Amino acid sequence: MCGRAKAFYASLFSPDLTDPNACKVLWDELPTVSTGDRDRLELPLTLAEFSEALRRMPTNKSPGLDGLTVEFYRVFWDVLGPDLVTVWAESLQGGVLPLSCRRAVLILKPNKDLSDPSASYRPISSLNIHSKILTKILAS
Repeated sequence: MCGRAKAFYASLFSPDLTDPNACKVLWDELPTVSTGDRDRLELPLTLAEFSEALRRMPTNKSPGLDGLTVEFYRVFWDVLGPDLVTVWAESLQGGVLPLSCRRAVLILKPNKDLSDPSASYRPISSLNIHSKILTKILAS
């Protein structure tokens, strides 16, 4: 079973050859961001943005590798929030996220039909909540 799962994911994530002409068409036709929008997007992230992202996050979800939940962050946000915003701002400015934001626990979750191992499991990555907060802000 492990061999079939390994072979399935090795082929799934192997690099495919790309057509240089297709890449050129894709890059040439991408829209650009206006100067005003770019300046607005490059503003430092604020505590209010992080607080709003945390408020919008669903509860009763599995924690990440650190074991901390959304509910924990909501209760202790007044204490944790300013320091986390500082860490994230320095990380984004330096171009490298903290190690805790770059790690995940990968879980193979079984689907209903277990007869074919390569089609019966789907990977789920469990991330730490503080990295999910940052992701939610960047996505919005």
